[in-house]
Amino acid sequence: MVLDSLRAAGVKLLLNKYFEDIGVIDEVDINAKLDHASLLISPKGEMNRVRLEVSYRVDDDAFFVLEHFQCERVWIENLLNRYVAGLRIGIEHPTVQSLLKHVL
Repeated sequence: MVLDSLRAAGVKLLLNKYFEDIGVIDEVDINAKLDHASLLISPKGEMNRVRLEVSYRVDDDAFFVLEHFQCERVWIENLLNRYVAGLRIGIEHPTVQSLLKHVL
């Protein structure tokens, strides 16, 4: 579906901007009804990609909030839940704010 592709592309761009020094997000699959995303990531310095599950929300103050992570590599999951979970990413442009609230 076109909306699913747009949603995934937008989230991929947004997250790659914030995590570019850690790795590249190659694929994003979003379940907007459950506020959940599945990501396939190529971490820098690693040969194999890693699957990452993340729960998120878009709050009323125009912030994209990463709430909880699950990963096949426990140490990555622990680091993300300790240092990244709860991160609020500001959505500065009003048009983007409106779009994210409707598609996520």
